[in-house]
Amino acid sequence: MERGGRTTMVTPRLNSSVIYMEETVIPAVGTIGATLYQRFAHWCRRNEANKSKRHYKDQRWWTWDSYQALSNDYPYWTKKQIRIACDKLRQVGLVTCKIKKGSNYWYSTINIEDWIDSENINGNVDTLSKY
Repeated sequence: MERGGRTTMVTPRLNSSVIYMEETVIPAVGTIGATLYQRFAHWCRRNEANKSKRHYKDQRWWTWDSYQALSNDYPYWTKKQIRIACDKLRQVGLVTCKIKKGSNYWYSTINIEDWIDSENINGNVDTLSKY
């Protein structure tokens, strides 16, 4: 960046969530799991911002998806890869999952910082429950 005829260096600001993804989440759940976590977290935040009552249950914000829809959006991953990644997200405690209807599932994410501070990082398994 130039100021008054001289060039100054701009220090980049790193988003802590990027660091958490690279150093903590990706090693725990892999790149597919980390990508799906970001997707679910985005839609949960969006549903919260929109105050969507149908997406708020059990004091949590939720989004829903199916393995088929996810494989359509990410054609380079198989449904099996997506299922394994979702299972891993549940196993480490980053995502809570409930059956919505048929092959659709409700997903709710927890904050990465809360996850790191919790015992979930040590592999607390969250079982799949009927919604």
